[in-house]
Amino acid sequence: MNAATFNLRVSKILSHRLNGYIFTAVLIDCETGAVSNSTNYAVVKVSAKIVAGRLLKIGMWVEVSGVATKENRIHEGFRQQQINIAAENIVFVRPSGEHLIRFLSDSVGFKGIGIVRARQLWDKFGDSVYEILDQGDVEKLSVSLPESIAVGLVAAWAEIGNSETIRWLYECNFGIALIRKVVRYFGSDTKQKLEEDPYRLLSFSASWKEVDSFARSKLRVALNDPRRLMGACEEALYRSCSAGNTILTSKMIRAYLGRLLVSIDKFELDRFIDASLTYGQSNGGYIVTADGLFQSLGIAVLERTIAQAFAFRIAREPLRLLSTASLATLLECYEAREGVLLTTDQMRAVEAVNDNHLVCISGSASVGKITVLKAVLAVVQSAGAPVRLIALSGNAAKRISEATGISAQTIASFIKNVVADDLANGVLIIVEASMVDLLSMERIVSMIPNSCRIVLVGDSAQLWPVAPGLVFHEMTADHRISNVELKSENRFGHEIARVAIAIRDGDWVHLGNDVNQPIAFLDESDVTRLAGKILDLYEGIDTGTQILCTTRSGGAGSIRLNQEIQARFNRLGEPLMVVDDRHDQRAYTGYRLNDTVLCTRNFYEFELRNGSLGRIVEIPDQPTSFFDSNGDCIGMVVAWIVWDDGVRRPLLTEMLNHLELGYAITVHRAHGFKWRRVLLAIVPSKSLDRIMLYTAVTRAQSQALMVGPLLVAADAVRGRPHSNRRVTGLQHALLRELSLEQ
Repeated sequence: MNAATFNLRVSKILSHRLNGYIFTAVLIDCETGAVSNSTNYAVVKVSAKIVAGRLLKIGMWVEVSGVATKENRIHEGFRQQQINIAAENIVFVRPSGEHLIRFLSDSVGFKGIGIVRARQLWDKFGDSVYEILDQGDVEKLSVSLPESIAVGLVAAWAEIGNSETIRWLYECNFGIALIRKVVRYFGSDTKQKLEEDPYRLLSFSASWKEVDSFARSKLRVALNDPRRLMGACEEALYRSCSAGNTILTSKMIRAYLGRLLVSIDKFELDRFIDASLTYGQSNGGYIVTADGLFQSLGIAVLERTIAQAFAFRIAREPLRLLSTASLATLLECYEAREGVLLTTDQMRAVEAVNDNHLVCISGSASVGKITVLKAVLAVVQSAGAPVRLIALSGNAAKRISEATGISAQTIASFIKNVVADDLANGVLIIVEASMVDLLSMERIVSMIPNSCRIVLVGDSAQLWPVAPGLVFHEMTADHRISNVELKSENRFGHEIARVAIAIRDGDWVHLGNDVNQPIAFLDESDVTRLAGKILDLYEGIDTGTQILCTTRSGGAGSIRLNQEIQARFNRLGEPLMVVDDRHDQRAYTGYRLNDTVLCTRNFYEFELRNGSLGRIVEIPDQPTSFFDSNGDCIGMVVAWIVWDDGVRRPLLTEMLNHLELGYAITVHRAHGFKWRRVLLAIVPSKSLDRIMLYTAVTRAQSQALMVGPLLVAADAVRGRPHSNRRVTGLQHALLRELSLEQ
């Protein structure tokens, strides 16, 4: 151990507690700030006494003296030296410019300014760079930047940059992502707008805790301030929506507000809640229905739009695609050609589509929905009507295309490319409709003409959508809509279907543990051994297998299983590396060539949805620019992925934060997918119920293997389904619109 002095730039705060800090840092040149050794990094432990009340932030330059030890480490094939420093003294050489660096490098408006150039500006000019940008001094900026980029930077800064506001928000401890969104929206008026009402930050996805703390400590907002009470009402509505609800009872909204407006005095808390509801309604934040239910205005508009589209079609005079005689003849020919005999339920479903403008067809995995779908398509094509088949996932769209011979597309692709006139007097068929949320359905009905029929096909026993609403579930329970439930099982003797239906109905069926059978249950009450069993099973079977999990976290959750699967089966895959803006060197992203990955956000411009699965098929030697249809560069390509719809798309740097490994996914993410084999890791959790198990089992085409505590699974099947806990209002909205149609 030796005492030494190091010039460092803080790269990450590992711990900040009353007794001090632990942080990582890169070694820099004390004159220029350039990284002096990219293969070395420091881990510093400094006491609160030495820091003396100063606030450490990422990007700060510090001079640290103390006892240091060194150790060699190999991470993802790179040899690095970690210097552990027990700080005896710390000198703050330059304040953090990380907020400005991130603001410039991450904002779309500052073209040509990446992390390297942004940091060069800060290292060259320090805090004075603000004055240079505010004055629009291109000449000074051109010392570090090409003149054309300096000119563009000055023009963009004049439009969306504001040094006083950026500094103010950063010193108030808001993250740069939030600062960027707020400044982009309010521009030079940002500070004034937030001082007027700090709770406006809630609209930019800031948390209630940080906004309320900022408002009360920095702006001295009182507990009973109308702005705070209105903000609490907005937050309560948002939290309920995040939980999947579209309406709230009085008890529900008061419970949400009680958790936000905490008080040791119950009488005072009740007064705060009453005032919050009064201010929220007067501000137009929510409406109260005739039944005394609360609903945010935005959600009310979505439900009303869908209800209007549905009510119009229900109220229309029946208009048959084919006459009764023509339909009978066509179906007779269809049965002969396909070698099938339609059941009574299936025949009713086809007739319903022929006769009505809005139809729901529901049924489990064993009742022949594909057979019905093919018959419906034969009717529509015979009538000469245009038809579109859509599904939420690329996997489902591809499967439906192969089964019917008619091209199907994802909802994301439909929304991006639909031409309304193409569906005039046509038929839109939405497959796997149980997973379509309120917002997606609103966008769909808003983009098609009123003359277009809508056919919803799905399974109301499946898990509800990840996003708010229960559109399909509500519609299949509504007698005003032409509903047909397919009950007759076509695949007699299909063991997976038999067990799935029993699970759906709340009956636990005894299963053997033979892994060669179509469906089996391997009892493992020791959850710590569960991951190992799943990996052993995964290794012993061929491709076409997907691991599903009942939770994300824990030893057998999707996060942990993904890490272990990658380490065991793809550890030699070429690593995907990008420039690490904290250490100024190439860093491992956590992904490798041939990894299965999951998209966790909607990217409509790329026709990707939250839940799309893909495989990394190419990693370029160097990132390349990617241009949109207008010829504008919208990002750098770091890899190429073939997604579940079979399309090869670029992975841009900005998309990495919305990617996860996809070897193991939660059951909720499995909506709309089918795999030959499914391995289900069952872990006790509050969300585990019969619907989750039913959904998981019905994802399997050839084999379903469940692993976990047998008693936990049996209790989940016999218990009450959790979908009953969502409170939604589409049926109420439909009833109102139908009364207006009459």
